[in-house]
Amino acid sequence: MIPSPARSSTRQDAGARPRSWSKSRQGLAAGTALLVFPPVAWAEGATVAIPLEKLPALKKVGGWTLTSVRGQRILFVRASEDKLRAYGGRCTHQKCDVNYNTADTRIDCKCHGSKFDMKGEPLNGPATEPLPRYAAGIKDDKIVVKLK
Repeated sequence: MIPSPARSSTRQDAGARPRSWSKSRQGLAAGTALLVFPPVAWAEGATVAIPLEKLPALKKVGGWTLTSVRGQRILFVRASEDKLRAYGGRCTHQKCDVNYNTADTRIDCKCHGSKFDMKGEPLNGPATEPLPRYAAGIKDDKIVVKLK
C-alpha cells in the first residue's frame, strides 16, 4: 500500500461538505417554504387586474396567451369583443402547458395530444379531467381574473 501524501489545510475533499453547508441548507428550506406557502396577498380567490398592454395578443378577437399570474398558469382566449375566457394553463394529464388552436377553436396539449373544447372539457385523451376555468373579463383596458 502506498502512503497518501500529507494534506494541505486549504484543500477540501471533493465529496466534503463546506462548513456552512447546514446553514445553506436551512436557507434553502426557508426559501422553499415561501414557494410552497405563498404570502397572504396571493390568497385564494384574489381578483387580479392586468393592464391589457402587458398581454397585447388579447387586444384582438381570437388572440390568446399563456401566462403566469401570481404563480398560476392561465390560458387566456379572447373569444369576442366583450368575452374573455380563462383556463388552467396546464393539461390535466401530466401538467404540460396547453395552447389555443385557433384553426380548430380548441385547446391542445403538445406533450401527449390531449384536446379540450372551449368549455375546457376533454375531447380526447389521455387527459380525462376538464381544465379548470377562471372567471375573467376585460374592463377599462384591464384583464380582470379571479384566482382559485
